[in-house]
Amino acid sequence: RGNRFYLNGAPFFLRGYGDDYIYPLTLISPPDREEHLRNLTIARKAGFNYVRHHTHCEIPEFFEAADEAGILIQPELPYYHDITPEGFEFDPLRDIQELYRHYRRYVSFAAYSTGNEGHLGSPLDRKIYQWAKQTDPDRLMQHQDGGCNTRENSDFFTPNGYGMPSSIVPWTPGAFDALELPFVAHEYLNLGIKMDPRLAPRFTGAIPSPRSLEDYEASLRAAGLDRTWGDACLNAAHALQGYYQKQGLEQARLDPACDGFSYWTIVDVMVPQEGTYTGQGFLNAFWEEKRGGLTPAQFRRFNGPTVILSKTEPADAVAVSGDSCRVALWISHFDTMPLRQARILWTLKTDTDTLAEGALAPFDMEIGDVREIGACDFVVPELGKPTHAIFEAVLEGTDILNSWDYWFFPKRAEKRGEGMAATEDLFDALSTRYPGMARLGTPEAEDARLVVGSWDHPALLDANTKGRRGIMLGPAGGEPNVRLGWWSLGDQIGTAFARHPVFGDFPHDGKLSPLWFRLIKRGLPLPIAPEFGEFQHFAVGEGQKQYFSYICQKEGPDGQRLLITQGVDLLADTPEGAFLLDAMIDYAQSDAFLAKPSEVQIAGELSQP
Repeated sequence: RGNRFYLNGAPFFLRGYGDDYIYPLTLISPPDREEHLRNLTIARKAGFNYVRHHTHCEIPEFFEAADEAGILIQPELPYYHDITPEGFEFDPLRDIQELYRHYRRYVSFAAYSTGNEGHLGSPLDRKIYQWAKQTDPDRLMQHQDGGCNTRENSDFFTPNGYGMPSSIVPWTPGAFDALELPFVAHEYLNLGIKMDPRLAPRFTGAIPSPRSLEDYEASLRAAGLDRTWGDACLNAAHALQGYYQKQGLEQARLDPACDGFSYWTIVDVMVPQEGTYTGQGFLNAFWEEKRGGLTPAQFRRFNGPTVILSKTEPADAVAVSGDSCRVALWISHFDTMPLRQARILWTLKTDTDTLAEGALAPFDMEIGDVREIGACDFVVPELGKPTHAIFEAVLEGTDILNSWDYWFFPKRAEKRGEGMAATEDLFDALSTRYPGMARLGTPEAEDARLVVGSWDHPALLDANTKGRRGIMLGPAGGEPNVRLGWWSLGDQIGTAFARHPVFGDFPHDGKLSPLWFRLIKRGLPLPIAPEFGEFQHFAVGEGQKQYFSYICQKEGPDGQRLLITQGVDLLADTPEGAFLLDAMIDYAQSDAFLAKPSEVQIAGELSQP
């Protein structure tokens, strides 16, 4: 009705996922109702209620399982624009009539689509729509998903050009307010990482593993890394996917104009990209959780019928003691009953302490409401060291809850710079942070035990060769390198961090998270040529075609030690950057800096030096 969906008379939010017909063991859809029911039950546990079958239609056993699981289906004619992907005659009206004859008995069959991202032409598009509405008026119809949908050929929009903004990635609020029909985000998010090669032994059927363990391990050896670093980067990629899954779906549900999304995709499609294969799915190709990624229960927290959402001030997840923070809580409510005198309880906790807590005033909500219900205010308390905290909000008396991460830092105390020197190009920036620091090359710098310099600065390298401890701050310009590509692969696939004294009390958990989002840029490409010395890595990331080191330590032929960063913005005016540089300086001045390189712990595992 109008610009909203209704199911059984109640407002309906379409929580859809994309299915690209992925069956690694059988190649084709198995004629096994129970197998399909197992998979669809997992989708339901993750909160999904709708599936789009990209340019294909499933077999009857799938529809039977969907009827039982409660998943609505959008089968799709096999057309890209007006092109048939196989060598059959172009006749979409015939094809949609055949679809109707064979599948109309299934209650899960919810919507028609004539294909993907295009236009069959006019007046054919209107003729097909009119046939569908006259013959089967209870089902929805769109012309093509992400295609040229109009009021004359569709019941709803899936915006992707054709005079509309795109909905494949999070959009600016208000972008679709003027639409007069419901809209569903098309192929939404599509978070590009690499397929996990550790699954290779599982490919025992019709499809060979797209990535082999042998090739994976060879790529690590070529970069000078071991399996522990490689596996940690894979797990970190899954965790980064999980962060953007949550952020993206929450952002869509914060827009009252949005009527649903087709999350792309439920399982890895494993398409070739840049000499490898993608793993953009929520689950792996076998419908299993990804190591380091979200579970279906965690996914449902932001993908259920009713979801608690937030808008925060400041927007960054990093704050300092004394900062005032506000979390405005919203609810997207599409459950079966209205809410009456409901309450939200909230807490802000670390692993050991409750920093703040409260309750919002009771409120009422009708089915289909999406709105703010109140704000939670707190001040970051005085802290002895940085800490990770979780803000959690729960709908009282239910299992509906959501949570968001924060990282809090104490106010920075003055840190003196006596005993340290900086190269001339960094002196102005560093001497304000470290009063008493000397400029390298002056008499005051003669007694400095630690020298901090820019990338390959001759004076730093000379001082290090003569036995002084050194920190080399490499380039860290440009935009943060923390986002994942849409289908494509960028130079951020996943980044892992060791448990090591170089980080001091920096509250990281071993993987790239918003704690690092203002710091991480583009790292040092690996491998490092052996003639440059021996290196121990403390932060390693995977990119499109190679691995990168962000923080490492070099041991020279005569025992000289040089701590090196590249692509870590330690000079930015951020509390996390300032604290991390302080921690690195403390480490470089400590006995641990001179200790013999040993195994480093990465996400619970040990990596060889």
